[in-house]
Amino acid sequence: MNASVRGPFFATYFDDELMWWFTVFTKRLNDEIKLVGSTISCEYKLHVQSYLLATDQVGLSILTDDKSEVFNCKKDYDDAVFNGEIGASQLILHANYQIASLQTKYQDNDKAIDGISHDPYELVFVKYKGLPPFDTDLERRAFVYQKWLDERPQIKEKISITIK
Repeated sequence: MNASVRGPFFATYFDDELMWWFTVFTKRLNDEIKLVGSTISCEYKLHVQSYLLATDQVGLSILTDDKSEVFNCKKDYDDAVFNGEIGASQLILHANYQIASLQTKYQDNDKAIDGISHDPYELVFVKYKGLPPFDTDLERRAFVYQKWLDERPQIKEKISITIK
């Protein structure tokens, strides 16, 4: 997870007493799926966007193999995207495993883009670049949802109790 995200966002009916936020990601890992994140992008090549990634031991061994350059230092942003973010998913796919996301749209194999905005509750974590003006409707929603969470006193108390 990188520092540019907001969340976790869960609907009020989510029982955080029974399940930790990361379980939403790790429970999708199985014998076929070895890399999971909030979102998948079809831009350039199919890949899990790297602002939040989850994998298991098999996936980690693929990503950290001596021939892999996923975790090497990158010379610039484009290098990080193409050889880091996209490269990680491509390594998993080339090893005959699958990638997955939380997006409702991609729970089957159709990766087409429908041109609609996501909801923070669908993705749990949202990539967030800063204060207004926002780049996307999703960032605006994340900002408002975070404000709502911050205004709920019982949430603040629960968070402070959990942190102690």
